[in-house]
Amino acid sequence: ISKLYYRIKAIGTDGTCIYSPIAMLQLKPADCLLTIYPNPVKEELKFVYSSSELPIITLWITSAMGVEMMRVDHLEVKGNRVSVNIEGLAKGVYILEVLDKSGNKLRKKFIKA
Repeated sequence: ISKLYYRIKAIGTDGTCIYSPIAMLQLKPADCLLTIYPNPVKEELKFVYSSSELPIITLWITSAMGVEMMRVDHLEVKGNRVSVNIEGLAKGVYILEVLDKSGNKLRKKFIKA
């Protein structure tokens, strides 16, 4: 999906309805830029960053509740494959966030088994 269309329905206190004009939201194909494997993962989280941008500079892993569990600044990446040891994390659902040199921030959900 690269385009989303939406409009707002407003209901007044007297029960009357009005609609906003239809608006379009253009999405970047961010989901295809970051691929996590294996998922679920036990020890080593691996991911591929397929972009023409320069390497990732910061990596975060947060819990499903938004608590930062791990952070790596100034990550040195050779090529586009990255491996992170997550053996110390408890079983559960986490979110991997990466930030590249151009300021692009990508997120993917994964499960620690």
